[in-house]
Amino acid sequence: MFKPLRNIQDLKNGYDTYAESFYNNKLHLEKALEYHEKLDELKNSFETAKQLLQQHLEDLEKQNTSQDDHDNPIGVQNIIQAGDAMQDFKDLGDKQEIDVSEMISKLNADQRRVFNRVTDTISSDKEILQLYVSGEGGIGKSFLIQTIKSWIKQNLNKDTAITAPTGMAAFNVNGLTAHRLFQLPVEHGRTPKYKPLADHVLKILRTDLKDVSLIVIDEVSMISNIFFMYINLRLCEIYNSTDCDDGWFGRKHVLLFGDLLQLPPVLEDPAFIHLTEEKIRKYLGSLSATNLWTTLFDYDELTINMRQQGDGSYRELLSRIRVGLLIPSDCDILEKRKISFKGESFETRLNELCDFINNFTSIVCLLPNNHMCDQLNAAMLNRITSKEIFLIAEDTIDCISYMKKKVEKVLSNNDDDDTKTAGLSRRITIKIGAKVMIRRNIDASLGLVNGTIATVISVSQDKTTDYIEKIKVHLPSGLEYFIERVGVKFPVMDRVYVTRKQFPLS
Repeated sequence: MFKPLRNIQDLKNGYDTYAESFYNNKLHLEKALEYHEKLDELKNSFETAKQLLQQHLEDLEKQNTSQDDHDNPIGVQNIIQAGDAMQDFKDLGDKQEIDVSEMISKLNADQRRVFNRVTDTISSDKEILQLYVSGEGGIGKSFLIQTIKSWIKQNLNKDTAITAPTGMAAFNVNGLTAHRLFQLPVEHGRTPKYKPLADHVLKILRTDLKDVSLIVIDEVSMISNIFFMYINLRLCEIYNSTDCDDGWFGRKHVLLFGDLLQLPPVLEDPAFIHLTEEKIRKYLGSLSATNLWTTLFDYDELTINMRQQGDGSYRELLSRIRVGLLIPSDCDILEKRKISFKGESFETRLNELCDFINNFTSIVCLLPNNHMCDQLNAAMLNRITSKEIFLIAEDTIDCISYMKKKVEKVLSNNDDDDTKTAGLSRRITIKIGAKVMIRRNIDASLGLVNGTIATVISVSQDKTTDYIEKIKVHLPSGLEYFIERVGVKFPVMDRVYVTRKQFPLS
């Protein structure tokens, strides 16, 4: 380290001449430079070794997870998830006391036939009920399900597990989603492989589902063949019936409801389609699988429509649309319900549509694609005078440092497609008074499920940073609830994961 120069003689630095002083200092500087270059090289080596070690540890962790699938395949954290699901199951079971005899007296002849078949089979315990009940919308399946559930509880002191493929469908029948109730894997945008439960999670499910006599699966048209097999495998696992000759679905009575002429599964084929050998190997890890639908289940159908009893012509029109056999008078009725736009430009017609929507207190528009949804949502949002509130996702990238820029680029490319980011958008724009859709199943007993429409009332912010902590919404039931951010981990590339924290809203 050089001292400040007081005069020209200090340049000699104790040597006889300036040249001698310069030569000796030059040697010191060259040695110092060589030393620092070695330090930089050593530092770079340490950084490389650190990255390699981190990658090695990640590989070991994944290897250990796959090797320990039988003992702990899905992580200790799922104890909490399983416990919460079982608590919801018990809460739904204890929801209310119902007079079963009064409910039975309200069943029509169609419903009574199915009710008698189900209760007689379960009571006799001589055979296992495996029945699919079809019928168009409005045939009273939800009331029939609740009547059967109440009868089993009061007469046999047993439980009924009611499930459906979506949160909204489960809420409509006072049940839970099959994924949640049976702790089945979920991956947004693709089909996950089946994973056996860890012993400690399996113990929780066995304890709380031990008194279940009947499994009800509603909206079965949306259950894929691979997911149908997953339900069977999980029930066999829970009730330890894998090695039994007739151990399908844990040797529990199974009742399916749904209309196969309605919505098909989002991914994969319907439940009645036989699994291909490729999918059996890929998702189940086995060589063959039985077609559960055609091998096991009997068929029945409800035909008396209870919903449109006061409007026979409308009921008949819907029935013909269901099977695709419209008559000229049907087309005339539907033509009269069309909205006639006066404007010719896109903007003018969009404004006309917004005016039409504003004339109704509650209306949902179904559109062909996401782009059209975004256009309409933006136009409706612009009509609200309150200021815009931006909800920005917090992403934690789990990869080695030199990969982060590439991962960030992939994430930015997926900004317009939240199916690749576990259904959580990077940026959400809301306003006080705006309608939002909940994108997660938060609490089925309160109606906080995927698909619920709510209205934003207020936001809770940190006063120093303006960070939005909670969003208060008003639900259709009249309930007010605070929505918080959720954290979801999803893959971006091979062995690269991102944990996103965002409000489950759109």
